[in-house]
Amino acid sequence: MNWWQIRKRDSDLERELRSDLELEEEEQRERGLSPDNARCAARRTFGNAALIKEQTRETWGVVPFETFLQDLRYGVRQLWRSPGFAIAAVLTLAIGIGANLAIFGIIDTVVLRPLAYPEPDRIVQLEKITPAASSYSASVPLFLVWSGHNDVLESIAAYSVLPVGFNLAQRGYAERVPGLRVSANFFRVLGVEPQLGRNLSSSDDRPGAQDVVLLTDSLWHRRYDRNPAIVGKTIEVDGQPSTVIGILPPGFQFLAVQPTMGAIELWTPLHMPSASRDPSGTLECIARLNHGVTRQQAGAQMTALSRQLAAQLPAAFPSNGAVALLPLQQRVTEDVRPALLLFSAAVGLVLLIACVNVANLLLARFSDRAAEIAVRASLGASRLRLFRQLLTENLVLGLAGGIAGAILAWLCDRLLLVAAPVTITRFGSDAADWRILLFAVSISLGTGLLFGVLPALRITRSEAGSTRPASLSRRATAGRNRRRLSSALIIVETAVCLMLLAAAGLLLQSFMNLERLNPGFNYDRLTTFETTLPGVKYRDPVALQRFINSTQQQILRLPGVESAASVSTLPTQPTLNFPFTIVGASSLAPGQASGESDYLLGSAGYFLAMQIPILEGRPIEPYDTPGSPGVVVINRAMASRYWPTESPIGKQIVIAQNLGPEWADRPRQIVGVVADITADEVDQPPVPTMYTPFAQAPPHLASLLVQILPLRWVVRTTADSSGFESQLAAAVLDVDGQQPIAEVRTMRQLFAEALNRWRFNMLLLGVFSAVALVLAAVGIFGVISCTVRQRTSEIGIRMALGAQRSSILWMVLCQCGILLSGGILIGLAGAALEGRFLKGFLFGVNPASASVLAAVAMLVAAVGLSASVIPARRAASIDPMRALRTE
Repeated sequence: MNWWQIRKRDSDLERELRSDLELEEEEQRERGLSPDNARCAARRTFGNAALIKEQTRETWGVVPFETFLQDLRYGVRQLWRSPGFAIAAVLTLAIGIGANLAIFGIIDTVVLRPLAYPEPDRIVQLEKITPAASSYSASVPLFLVWSGHNDVLESIAAYSVLPVGFNLAQRGYAERVPGLRVSANFFRVLGVEPQLGRNLSSSDDRPGAQDVVLLTDSLWHRRYDRNPAIVGKTIEVDGQPSTVIGILPPGFQFLAVQPTMGAIELWTPLHMPSASRDPSGTLECIARLNHGVTRQQAGAQMTALSRQLAAQLPAAFPSNGAVALLPLQQRVTEDVRPALLLFSAAVGLVLLIACVNVANLLLARFSDRAAEIAVRASLGASRLRLFRQLLTENLVLGLAGGIAGAILAWLCDRLLLVAAPVTITRFGSDAADWRILLFAVSISLGTGLLFGVLPALRITRSEAGSTRPASLSRRATAGRNRRRLSSALIIVETAVCLMLLAAAGLLLQSFMNLERLNPGFNYDRLTTFETTLPGVKYRDPVALQRFINSTQQQILRLPGVESAASVSTLPTQPTLNFPFTIVGASSLAPGQASGESDYLLGSAGYFLAMQIPILEGRPIEPYDTPGSPGVVVINRAMASRYWPTESPIGKQIVIAQNLGPEWADRPRQIVGVVADITADEVDQPPVPTMYTPFAQAPPHLASLLVQILPLRWVVRTTADSSGFESQLAAAVLDVDGQQPIAEVRTMRQLFAEALNRWRFNMLLLGVFSAVALVLAAVGIFGVISCTVRQRTSEIGIRMALGAQRSSILWMVLCQCGILLSGGILIGLAGAALEGRFLKGFLFGVNPASASVLAAVAMLVAAVGLSASVIPARRAASIDPMRALRTE
């Protein structure tokens, strides 16, 4: 029944009752009574009209709704009459609710919102699991086996393990565009169709097929002004003509690739061979499950197919390996889930502190309203009725805090996206959807219940049966139970605040340790940039080395350049990992004759430009050419692991010996040992690393590097390199007029980007803990102030009996100190437990660090005691005569 129907029935009932009363009055007049006596007699005969209305309305089932509306209106009036209390409570709740909404908005965008593909729950990522480790990488032979014979997958596709840059030329201007090589079924697996043109076909993906590309909507808009005529036209990509066959729909993204170059804007076929025995894991695979097939069923069949390949090509898949199928959504979000879980816990604790503060405010306010509640109880209101009224007021307060919190969250969302690392920002920031709105309403109502239930129960229990005069109630001090509840809430608030501060302190210490970490080289005055080399032009090792030598010479001619060199991978970036075998190592212990190591190729002068110390032997030199003996330089970690008791200089290794004949490499002599430098993950210890000259790269390796990795450069200058980009670009263009440069930045900037994730975690948790500390201080101030106000008469009597002001001051401070001590002890225990869950976010610091815990305990104690100083001084300045006269 809606509101209009209720009003209509009320009107009808009123008319019917009035008509019946008039008829009864007319009958009484006909019996000879005067009009006044007839009216009185009619009312006596008719009965209580108001009672009849209530009984009739109860049969309609609208009384609870009307009662709720009455409570709602009364609650709004109560808040309007107490603006100070309302503003303080709403602002406190806005901070807690706003923080939760801001973090939930990120969680919704990153984790909860389904991927923007049709039936995304059927799209999976294939993971190769071995006893040693798990990996998403797959080789071409493994992909061909997976795609050839299975009845559990609707379709399967592969894509290059890393995004690559394509040089897109137009009217003499070349630009590097992030791109990805994919197999023919890639977009069909995702269920994506171009908005213009067609999709990739199997004929496009064959070796030797004409080059074709698909463009994203953003690139089509930015580079070609959304001209539909570009479909079917030929553009120049990496110096080769390529036909544009389609434009992908607006907003399309594929987030399973590492965000090393920004959003992918150009898509080309892999040109997949029909047969291969190359076991190198240069691909990753996604698939769409058949209807009714579970991931476990599909994984079992993929494992069986893979073990068939293991019998023929063990390097591609071990015989004891397995294949797991993960939801693509899980693969996309696996790097950010732990951090989001941490932030969720942090904002939940902030909200708990906010609720504790508002609960204490309500206890103080309800104490002032004790007379009102006692009078209502004496007039017949039940405890349930009073409880419902107070709870409705709290819900109004919670909804008001939710509205203010939503505004605060909207403002914070912009700031979060500015400070967040690329692993979060690449998901974008969409408009609020039903999950965010539902969460906002739920958390507002839930908060109203959380902070309102205990105070409402306490006040109705203590006052519902009281019939004391209002004047006496207003003068009564707070009951012992109510005071205990306020004290318990302060202890909880202090403990939660300390736990947040401890977590923030641990993350701060970890970040400081990372910033102080010795990278193993000197990154002052060191500039880096990248060049993406077209495979057709530079696949040959001779052409690649000619470009490196010429570019290096051009850069060295620039004013202010001390040294320059090229390398396949910079510190903090993903690095290739290759197996190796030690020549003549039959006498070594098992596991020492071969192994795996990070593998970098560099030009002569690389160690000089980076200023990596040479610990033994020599670096890569210009005379390490294709015709000279094969050489390799290793780092200290590799030397310590495989030659712990002797010098590795002069020893020989063979790289990638078991990967197949196309990887055939000559034995290489170890000619130098260099210091360890930062790995691709800054928080990980140094790993064994090999360096070989670009000039001696095997043809297959050189071709692979050009296809999957850009060529990186390091340039050391004599002064600050600001404004150096144009000179570097000109030097490269002098060698190749169609070769742009990209990602120009200093090595300090590169390291700062690598620490973005740690910095964001530290800053966000630091902000939350600072907010918690402020809220805790406000809560302590409020509770101590309320206690002093309620104990004014007692303090006046104490002072009248001779108590000194200093003793009153000390009494109040001791009361606060006792509460703080209890909260700090509980908080320290909680902080010791939470350290176990923070291990993945820490570096170089004990999760139960005594120095961090002691520092935050002293901070909480200092802030808490400072917050109680003003109430304590106010108590010490009470005039005994005035206090007693008031009593």
